[in-house]
Amino acid sequence: MVTSGVRLRLFIDESYDADDYYVAGVLVTESQYNRLVTGLDEVRLHAGVKFGLEPEVEFHAHRLMQAQGEWACMKGQLHEAVAVYRHALRAIVAAGAVVLFEGVDVRRLNGRYRYPDSPYEVTLRHLLERADGWCAGRDATCEVTADMIDRQEDFAEAIAGYTRVGTPGFRPSRLERILGPEWVDSRTELGVQAADMVAYILRRDREVQGSPKAQRATRSLVHVLKPAIRHERKWIP
Repeated sequence: MVTSGVRLRLFIDESYDADDYYVAGVLVTESQYNRLVTGLDEVRLHAGVKFGLEPEVEFHAHRLMQAQGEWACMKGQLHEAVAVYRHALRAIVAAGAVVLFEGVDVRRLNGRYRYPDSPYEVTLRHLLERADGWCAGRDATCEVTADMIDRQEDFAEAIAGYTRVGTPGFRPSRLERILGPEWVDSRTELGVQAADMVAYILRRDREVQGSPKAQRATRSLVHVLKPAIRHERKWIP
């Protein structure tokens, strides 16, 4: 494990369907993290006043855009929901965050390998390789926090194994600059919520063919986020 005076934070969440699986990472310094939290707090405070939401409503992209759960008050207000989403993405960009995005074609993965790793483990591994490389170029280490997921103990064990023997594939890495991950309830961590907002909209842009109106809204949101995106890839085995 590499030690360094520079410490970054990487927040991870996933977005997927039966055919494709993606994870997004929001990478920040401590000062950028503080700006991110302040910016997102301001967005939900404004949304709370305008739409009657709870002060600590969770930024959950699917619920926001589908007017579900805490965001049920947005039903019939797609334009307003997109505006809230846009302000949240602007807060991510304004904080100076770096966005990393990795995906995999699930059908091809399962078709190529007799005993394939889970799509989550594959995309998480690829994302951590990218983050490790980013940190190496800046003499930094990276503390990773991810949304809770089933089998997270198994994934923690797999990552520990990579630090001993290296990741498989054409770009092997021992993830020497990666600390964690720690899996947390996304409701408690705005950084993970930011990653959720990123993962959802980038996956929709690549994979979902909605109505022309929905596609225009998606493209407009991705355009807002684009200044922060430093890596975006889908692995097709």
